[in-house]
Amino acid sequence: MMRICIDPGHGGADPGAVANGLREKDLTLDIALKLRDYLLTGWQCEVKLTREIDKYLSLSDRCRIANDCEADLFYSVHCNGHANTEKNGWESFVHSATSEQTKQYQKAIHGSVFNYLKGWGTLDRGMKSANFQVLRETEMSAILGEYLFISGDIDSQILKNPEALNIMAVSTATGIAKALDLEQEPKGKASGPFPDVPSDHWAAGAISYVSDPEQLIMAGFGDGTFRPDESVTRAQLAVVVERVMRGTISEAIKVLKTK
Repeated sequence: MMRICIDPGHGGADPGAVANGLREKDLTLDIALKLRDYLLTGWQCEVKLTREIDKYLSLSDRCRIANDCEADLFYSVHCNGHANTEKNGWESFVHSATSEQTKQYQKAIHGSVFNYLKGWGTLDRGMKSANFQVLRETEMSAILGEYLFISGDIDSQILKNPEALNIMAVSTATGIAKALDLEQEPKGKASGPFPDVPSDHWAAGAISYVSDPEQLIMAGFGDGTFRPDESVTRAQLAVVVERVMRGTISEAIKVLKTK
């Protein structure tokens, strides 16, 4: 089974880039944890993180962890920063003397991520190479992703959006799975009363909570399904948010029950 080592950049006393109320070390950990979960629930693989909490690790520590676990892929998560606030965009790096196989892995992951991010108004800064220590001293294919500019006028707003962070994790997981040709994980059994919500669905816990009879924030459809991937119109969402914020939960429920 393929083993992936995910490296959330910075941590502890090393915050990384800091701007616009954002800290790189927080964003990288958030994305990395989500990435791990998406990989483990979606594909057959093993995942090791260099850190799962806010703690400091040297670059040598990160390389050692990856080498000791004999990973097939090392993937380091970072965000960019620059004095020029007009700099925005996504870019990825491999070592300047890397193999052709690693370059193909980079191509698959880079393309997957930007395919999702391009709709958010940021830029593709390209696939690059560098002599970064974590790329040089790891003994397997190694890639470093720079998830937008914390300092950027456009990117900082994207990085403040939880949905965007989810998209970064999902698109990276999809790219890694494609690069390594991972087998999909068999779908889990239904979670709760809805036959179309498997237990390994990324929102299974939330769906179970909001549909609990004591909460009844959202209900299923008349045929007994929840239809977790069905879209909600912006108008419906606006009405629900307004009524929830005003405290009229019962009216919000009515909107969600009818479409």
